[in-house]
Amino acid sequence: MVISCLPCPTEKNGLVNKVFGSDLSALVYKIGHDKRLGQLAYTRIYTGEIKNMDSLYNANKDSVENKFNVHIPYSDQLQLTSSVKAGNIAVLTGMKCIATGDTLVANRRAAEMASERRLKLIDEDLSGAHNLFFQTAKSLCHSEHPVGSIKSILLAGIEPPDPVFFCTVEAPSEAANALQELAVEDPSLQVRYDNELGQTIIGTMGELHIEVVKDRLRRDYGLNVFIGSLQVAYREVIENEVRNTTVLNATFGNELKHECRITFTVKPNKGSGKFKQVVVLLDDNNEYAGVGIHENWLNAINEGCCNALCTGPLAGFTVYDIAVILTDFVASGKRLSPALISATASKCVTEALQKAGTHLLEPIMNAEIVTTSKKHADMTLQEVYRRRGIVSNCGIECIGDTYVIRCIIPLAELQGFSKNIRIITSGHASIHLEIGGYQDISERKQKEITKRNR
Repeated sequence: MVISCLPCPTEKNGLVNKVFGSDLSALVYKIGHDKRLGQLAYTRIYTGEIKNMDSLYNANKDSVENKFNVHIPYSDQLQLTSSVKAGNIAVLTGMKCIATGDTLVANRRAAEMASERRLKLIDEDLSGAHNLFFQTAKSLCHSEHPVGSIKSILLAGIEPPDPVFFCTVEAPSEAANALQELAVEDPSLQVRYDNELGQTIIGTMGELHIEVVKDRLRRDYGLNVFIGSLQVAYREVIENEVRNTTVLNATFGNELKHECRITFTVKPNKGSGKFKQVVVLLDDNNEYAGVGIHENWLNAINEGCCNALCTGPLAGFTVYDIAVILTDFVASGKRLSPALISATASKCVTEALQKAGTHLLEPIMNAEIVTTSKKHADMTLQEVYRRRGIVSNCGIECIGDTYVIRCIIPLAELQGFSKNIRIITSGHASIHLEIGGYQDISERKQKEITKRNR
């Protein structure tokens, strides 16, 4: 009876049907792990049908998944089935390379055809497209290479925020696989290995997040790990617009010589967040101005830029809010190595950052503290001010028998904050924290951070 009253998937997702037609389109919205079945990919099917032991094309990873099993979830039980149709939830097992937010289609050809249909809809009414697709019509119009781009059909998944805390992890060698599994399940957890330090570094959203990760490693994997001291993930932003040119040469054998020359213009781009890709605006006299740069070369340029921006020149933090514009590109030599192009791009961006100069931004948190007495509220205010906090204009707001304090506190000052508040209020306080953005820090504080990280 209930199912009969609900709308049909073909009626509800009209835009998706226009793009994919009867072909398969599905979104992986959650990843889990089972001791017997391994990785579980919870997938919502928008159009088409997923069949057991079939093959799928992952549009995000540009890879093919073969010979997987399809299950229907019933509470905590999974039932193997032959196929699952549009409008239902399927659990896929046996997938090799998949993550939360991946878009699955039948094959690459189907993805290309869907991309062509998607691009034809740009000038039509696409209201609600921002809720279904990762790229909206506006972003496609301003994209450097929109035609034939499979990225235009990516369904909108989860966009986790960047970590605000990071710390080192010392654990047995088998902990590396466990951390990678947790990172696949939790997109807000980032795991990387620092070759210079020789340590594993995890990025999280806060103290509680780290405790949850530590507890899961002990409970689910039987691993006791040592977590290093928490470090705040500051950001570096550039101050000036600069233009820089870099040339690198490489000789193979006695005669084969490769040369790559790249010119970048880097400038502040407030609000753009983390670097995604270079903007290609080649000079008119450049040989690639009309025909475009090879895709693998462009990928190498983007990779080099990402590597350079991961370590800022001031204190080694990631550089944000920056636009990198490629204005000149010259490549000589047959079969030019992408590694040489990537190295040239990385060196060019690094030199440009040193010329432009950077300064630090620190993450801030919006805090709301609710207490039950005026005395506790006054003591809470003292704790907030002690941690460089700024209270909103209304100060203490009295609502009935409770007192509400709304304030902004730098994240670097929040370690142990919740514990102290509960102590001074004898447990009669509730605290709500959320990320409030980033703000400039004083020169004195910046010098302290820079000195500590050198």
